[in-house]
Amino acid sequence: MDESVTVVVPTRDEADRIGGIVATLVATYDVLVVDDGSDDATAAAAEAAGASVVSHDAPQGRADALRTGFAHVDGDLVAMFEPTGEYDPEEVADVVAPLVDGEADIVFGTRSELDRISEWVLNKLVTRTTGVPDPSTDVWAIRASALPHVTVGPVCDCGVVALDATAADLRIETVDISFRELTGPRDLAWYHLRQLGTVLRHLLVGQ
Repeated sequence: MDESVTVVVPTRDEADRIGGIVATLVATYDVLVVDDGSDDATAAAAEAAGASVVSHDAPQGRADALRTGFAHVDGDLVAMFEPTGEYDPEEVADVVAPLVDGEADIVFGTRSELDRISEWVLNKLVTRTTGVPDPSTDVWAIRASALPHVTVGPVCDCGVVALDATAADLRIETVDISFRELTGPRDLAWYHLRQLGTVLRHLLVGQ
């Protein structure tokens, strides 16, 4: 029996871009857009393009948007996609493929370069333990049955998902994906400092 795939798209204020991305994804997958308190017409544009939409009344951040998405998916396989224009929605198929083929429980899309120093630091710490080359990626996929084994937060999914997957002995695969810098290299995302604290706690004492 074919396994169903749901793509969770956490987003905020992407009305100009979300419709085209959803249109590409819905040709193959069920798409669930989590609108994280947008001030523009993101939700309406996503729905018009064919996505199911769940909306937060006010911005809560990527981690909460992902949790909302996880609570609403009903597919066998779940993929995460960031609709900022940096990633190619056509490549979701490459990330999902090892799950469909029964070769993995979780798959991380691997970028060839990073645009934030803070992501580089997180990746260096987590890769040494997990072997996942880009545990801060915004494009990854997992079996729905494995979702209870991973956590996100406090502010995003960077690092902690790979650490949880390794601790749970999930079968992990990685695939190369393209990445397009929109604004050039950026030095630091300050929210990554909170995420770094959680990653260090995982590394030192577990969850």
